[in-house]
Amino acid sequence: MTFEKFANIGTNAVILPGVKLAEGTVVGACSLVTRNTEPWTVYHGIPAKPVKERRRDKMLAMARELGYT
Repeated sequence: MTFEKFANIGTNAVILPGVKLAEGTVVGACSLVTRNTEPWTVYHGIPAKPVKERRRDKMLAMARELGYT
C-alpha cells in the first residue's frame, strides 16, 4: 500500500495490499479500496467508488497557510 501526499483514510477503512492512494485522495469510513485511486478524489463504499472531486488548488493553498509545503 502506498500513500501519496495529502491522502487520508477514514476510520475502519480497508485498503488492500498493493493499492496506491494517489495525491489528495480521501477514503470514507468503513470503505473497502480494491484498486488504485485517482488524484484529488473522494471515495466511499464497498467497494469504494469515486463520490466527488476535491479542489487541488484550494487544498494546497490551505496547506501552505499551515506550513505543510
